[in-house]
Order: sequence, then structure tokens, then C-alpha cells
Amino acid sequence: MNKLIYLLILILISASAFSCQTEKSNDNDLGLVALAVIANGSAVTSIPFELVSGTDAFSCNQAISGSGSTQLQLRDARFFVHDVKLVKADGSTTDFILSTDDTWQNGTVALLDFENRTGQCTVGTTDTNKTLRGYAAPGLYVGVEFKVGVPTAQNKLLNTTGGAPLNTTGMYWSWTTGYKFMKFEWRALEGAGSTNQFHTGGVSCTGGNGNDITCAYPNIPTVRITRSNNAIWSATENPIYINIQELVKNTNSNLSNGGASYTCMAGNTTASCKSILNSIGINETDGKTLSTQSAFSIKN
Repeated sequence: MNKLIYLLILILISASAFSCQTEKSNDNDLGLVALAVIANGSAVTSIPFELVSGTDAFSCNQAISGSGSTQLQLRDARFFVHDVKLVKADGSTTDFILSTDDTWQNGTVALLDFENRTGQCTVGTTDTNKTLRGYAAPGLYVGVEFKVGVPTAQNKLLNTTGGAPLNTTGMYWSWTTGYKFMKFEWRALEGAGSTNQFHTGGVSCTGGNGNDITCAYPNIPTVRITRSNNAIWSATENPIYINIQELVKNTNSNLSNGGASYTCMAGNTTASCKSILNSIGINETDGKTLSTQSAFSIKN
């Protein structure tokens, strides 16, 4: 910051060397230069995420509206992300290099965890992690891009041998010998109170460890979100929202009103799971990325 102040002082002092005839135009130019220096002067070292329900902040005791007069409460909310980038106005990107902390990030993949095992959040852990930490070069950015899931080359590691965050038992999917990329679980409040699960992960995968693995349903959506009108994005002012209402808005888990329990285990072939998959940008027919998604947004 001291270097920035010094540079700005030099820029402003240089204005006095110009003639009065060009003073006004030069001052305008220098003002623009000064703003550019300030905007480009700081590296990006964090990207915050927030779980919300509509326009409200999430809490473990909060009632959330589904369809069919369903009221539900979340039990677990976690997902992995990797290949994180910052987006410029022209569509180009700059890599956000994840740091390693031996708990939530390993330099390649990060685990975000939003519940704290209070109230109805009985499935998850007491610890939470709502921020990606790392580094991206200074620049003017309008948004963020990331992939939801574990990189294919790491998805076949055992949770007993993979380091953090891949040693998280609750995110390991033993029947697919891989990981749950995203895990949302909830309980309906009406009637008998059905329990419901939405898990994504690679399905029908072949090949050994490494990059030779292929999956019939990769289920790793690429999410790109930008601010309205390409306004400049700020890590401190514009966190990434994931809206739980968007995930469940077309679900009816009210057993007393024609609903059913949801067991969406990468349920690409389950019709009732289609809307949830689509909300995070997964095409249910092939597990690839859709052109649109509705669950993720940026605070404007």
C-alpha cells in the first residue's frame, strides 16, 4: 500500500509540470490513471462464499420453502471446488491458485462447509469453512469461475490415504470408490418428517488412478458468475451466494401432501432429481455442464 501511495503522489506532482492550457484534460487523465492504479494494486487472496435461503442468511434452525407446501430444514451442506479463476470483462480469466492449509485445501481442491452441527444440522461437523484462500494477480475482475467437485485424477484416491480435505469421511463415496462432490441433506417438517439427500459425484467411471479415468456422468459443472453490467467484483463486497431455495424449489418432500423422500445419489436417471441437478448447472442426460444454472450468484 505504501508503494501505491508513493506512486500516486508522483503522478499528482507531475500534473504541475503541465501548462495551464492542457491542465484540465491532463488532470482528468491523471485521475483515471490513479483510479486504475488503485484498482489494480492489490492481489486477490480470498473468495468468500455464503449459503443463503432466498434473501436471508442461512441458519441450521431455519425453515426453508420447497414446493407443494413443503417446509424443510437443512441437515448438511458441503461441497468441493477446484480450478478456480477470476473473470475479466472481456471474458478472459486469471487463475486463482489455492493455497494449502492441511485442513480445507490441498493446493488443488478445496472443501466448503456451511453447517456447524447445531439445531437440525445433525449430519455434518462443528467446523465450518466459507472462504477460498489463495492468490490471483492484481487486476480488474467482474466475476468468478470454478468447478464443483473433485478433479478426476484425485477422485479415485482413498479417503484413508488422501490428505486433507480428501480425508473427510463424510464426503467419501465408498460405493463409487470416489467422493461426494456436493452434499445437501434436509428434513421435511410436515407429517412424518421425511429425510432427503442430494449427493453428486462421478458415476459409471472406468480407468485407474490418474487422468485416464472417464465417467459416463462426470457431474462436475463449471460455474461462471459475473456482476451485473460487468461491474467490478470485490472479494470483500461481493461474496458468492449459493441459494438453498433454488436447489429445492421444485421438490415436494411433504409425505402428507403427495410428496416423497428424495434420494438423489448423483441421480441423473431419476426424474425427480432433474431440477436439483439443473439448478447447479448439471445436465442430467450426460452429467456435463449446462449453459445456465440458478443456485449460484454474486452479491451486487
